Amino acid sequence: MKGPAGAERSQAGTSFGTSRLSKSVLGGSVSRGPNRASLFTDVAEQTAAFEITSAPEDPYLRSKQEKYAAKVKELNSARLQEVNYSLVEEFARVELEAGGDTPEHLMEAYRALRTITKEKDAIKERQYAKSYLEDNPGKSTALRKQILDRAREYLEDSFYGNVDKLVSTNPREANLGGVPSKINKVRAYLRIRAGRKDLDIENVELQMLGDDYCWALIFYLIRSGLVQEAAQYVAENERAIKSMDRHFTQYIAAFARDPERRLPRDMQSRINAEYQQRLRLAPENSIDPYRMACYKIVGRCDLSRKVLEGINTSLEDWIWLMVSLAREVTRADEAAGEYFGLEDVRSTVEEIGQRHFSSPSENNSAYATFFFLQILVGLFEKAVAWLYPHNYVAAVHFAIALDYYGLLRVADFYTSEEKLRKSSLPKLSALINTISHFHHTRSIADQLRSSFRLLYSRLPHCKSRSCDRLPDPNLPQLRLARQRWAIACLGMPRSTQRARARDKRICPSAWRHTGRWHQNRRSHSATREADQSARSRRFPAYTNNSSRCCCR
Repeated sequence: MKGPAGAERSQAGTSFGTSRLSKSVLGGSVSRGPNRASLFTDVAEQTAAFEITSAPEDPYLRSKQEKYAAKVKELNSARLQEVNYSLVEEFARVELEAGGDTPEHLMEAYRALRTITKEKDAIKERQYAKSYLEDNPGKSTALRKQILDRAREYLEDSFYGNVDKLVSTNPREANLGGVPSKINKVRAYLRIRAGRKDLDIENVELQMLGDDYCWALIFYLIRSGLVQEAAQYVAENERAIKSMDRHFTQYIAAFARDPERRLPRDMQSRINAEYQQRLRLAPENSIDPYRMACYKIVGRCDLSRKVLEGINTSLEDWIWLMVSLAREVTRADEAAGEYFGLEDVRSTVEEIGQRHFSSPSENNSAYATFFFLQILVGLFEKAVAWLYPHNYVAAVHFAIALDYYGLLRVADFYTSEEKLRKSSLPKLSALINTISHFHHTRSIADQLRSSFRLLYSRLPHCKSRSCDRLPDPNLPQLRLARQRWAIACLGMPRSTQRARARDKRICPSAWRHTGRWHQNRRSHSATREADQSARSRRFPAYTNNSSRCCCR
């Protein structure tokens, strides 16, 4: 609790005076004192549970904030020019260039989010808002499927990158030779693993085909996303593979042909029966664990046990198995006991979080691991809330990036301003407070102007889009936003207000000159004079001057 001297210092630290600017939907502003404390009860409880005490501001952190603010300024310039901007990539570049002790999983979360959102394809602002914020789960199936497929794709690409790196850094052990094709690199990877005695954890003899650990090779080709190469390898060695397993060549061929990696219903039933029979009747340690792993992945076998037994696996291998086994289909399309979708994966990740990440850890970067898992499975709101007590700068900018693409729900500021998370449509006021988190101090004028430009482009903004002037600092930000929104909505029916709220690009000065406004006003002629009078009395500075900047 601050004493009188601390209060004087806090008041002297800003020339804005006491204002709602310091209150963000993600917590308090750093300009209010030497340490940061969250104003949200759901985040504050998490902070207390981990006994987290915020570190004082330092030049390194201030420099990172300024770099983030510069990226937001570039974003607003791109938006005013109506060109796409790779926001996640730019934010990731800030973290990468900042160096320091940035956890690797935090960087991976940025890369995963970029893959999930398809940012490389130059997607538009608020691309996923309609699907993600839709309350009807049936209408968001395509987005949930995209989250699963793109998360799996990221994990497979990341694994193959690690394979390539291990082979290139250990050329003697890898003994690559010949053509450095993808399948040969996986072969070299297995040579390194076999030489280090960590291909398996059980006393089991792995089956070989020539110089290859054939089932391990097929498994790691699938793990690397090289399904076509795995099917090609099996086809080239069909006779030898059939001598070990009569039907697997059919299974892998059908698996590779289907774009969703699904087997026909009859083949699905057959592979499950074979898997269960081998699991039940085979003597202990007599089956190659990679053979059973290939069956589990290709046939989605034994969904009650989602583990790869007898194989050394990492956290990334485990979450890859989860998203590989999951399917976003209706329950009617799956046989009894075979339904496993994104919501089930999310529930599993949350259970893992409660079991392994709910108490303080000696590993200072452990928080980023669980954050990475949450991003992979689309738990975006919970991921931001989790990250905030540990790394509030990264949390704020992840939230901005998620909201930019329409992938963030936040609590209604008016009804639950002490809560951060809520599964409902975001209100404009909550968005305002998210963006206003940039307002650390007035001394960074460019940062403030950048933030206000972003604010204006999300709210009914002034006709003068290049305006650099700040609003009256004595006027709280939320009140200013409410006033401008009220001006734009006077005389409009509720359906039109909702449509305009989704568009978020109406402007009192510009909209007044459109035919739709005149048509709307004619349909509400009985209230025209009353509305104009109310507007003139309440907001004289914003009326009767269409060319005047509305923030002056």
